[in-house]
Amino acid sequence: MFVIVSNRTDLVERFELAFQSGVEIARESIRQFQWRLQCQDVDGLTVVVFDVRTSIPEMGNLIDALACRRRRGSLFAVVPAGSVELAGELAHRGVDSCLPANVDARTIRELLLKRLTQYRAFHSTLKDVPELRELLIGESPVMHTLRDRIRRVADTDEPVLITGETGSGKDLVAQAVHRMSPRHAGPFAPVNITAISESLFEAELYGTRKGAFTDATDSPGIIGAGHRGSVFLDEIGDLSLPLQAKLLRTIETGAVRRVGDARLTHFSVRIISATNRNLRARVTENRFRSDLWYRLSGLHIAVPPLRDHPEDIEELAYHVLSHWGREDVRLSRRVISWLHRYGWPGNVRELGAVVRRAVLNSDGGTVEPHHLEIDQYPEATATRGYRRRGGPEQGDLPGLLPD
Repeated sequence: MFVIVSNRTDLVERFELAFQSGVEIARESIRQFQWRLQCQDVDGLTVVVFDVRTSIPEMGNLIDALACRRRRGSLFAVVPAGSVELAGELAHRGVDSCLPANVDARTIRELLLKRLTQYRAFHSTLKDVPELRELLIGESPVMHTLRDRIRRVADTDEPVLITGETGSGKDLVAQAVHRMSPRHAGPFAPVNITAISESLFEAELYGTRKGAFTDATDSPGIIGAGHRGSVFLDEIGDLSLPLQAKLLRTIETGAVRRVGDARLTHFSVRIISATNRNLRARVTENRFRSDLWYRLSGLHIAVPPLRDHPEDIEELAYHVLSHWGREDVRLSRRVISWLHRYGWPGNVRELGAVVRRAVLNSDGGTVEPHHLEIDQYPEATATRGYRRRGGPEQGDLPGLLPD
């Protein structure tokens, strides 16, 4: 079912003209759609189109509410022509695509049929995709929310920006997005932006042609290696401004020119990026391009720090033991208690290192507190010396401030 939330009949007429028959299209007022949300009657919606021209604040609230509830279907917004900043903000809030106010019936049909084709093809093979629980461990409400967000975000072809503290598992979230996406049969090409020097950026990312320089070979580069799949740009917040401009042009044109090659090579990839930086603040400080931010952050996933879901710590610790082939090792209750009290500034990565070190110190059997080498850590208190930053907005990184 298609629902158009608008007070204008001309928009409905254009959708009806685009499909003519066989598609149920309904127009609802803001109040009618609010009632639909209250009744949780959203599972049968294939496409929802919000006419943001009606009322930007009220439509924004409806988009936020629907984005938190929907499990499938597409979310579009009709915006005034030239509203680039508004389109970027709506993309952050979960809108799959924005349509200009003067969009014609033919464009509507082509865009929505393409979207529905992707949706059906993906769900026909969804049974073959591994469960998210195998990749992202934990049964806390926080982890359930994260997995739900990944499912919603994965079922699109929009760029994804993953934010979170160091060691929180952003790379695993990126893999999960790829594995749950319509591109899951294609390659997943990760690259750590900080590991590439500026002089080699184009060669590493775009590839080289044999003979371009000494010892150069034919190489597709990271972008080419990810063709028809996903490219994961880790630590994107640390990319220099000159390289940001080059990356933006590549994303906008959908083509690269390999070093030493006169021809353009077109590619089809989904861009997934990650950072532990606050890109919104960096844009304000002129340290990150706003146009690149809008391009990269079509959809957003915030990865919670480990201190926000301490109830998962024991399961995660035993998962580390299992992955390390040490199912014979047990953690004493005193050790579990310490693990729950510690603040984990290094998040899941630090937890893994602590557990592995303790196992080596214990020589197997049961791990006790003295095996943890607690003297290496601050006093095992989750909040000592820190206070949580209150009420971060969506898109801001949760963090710690000194008392």
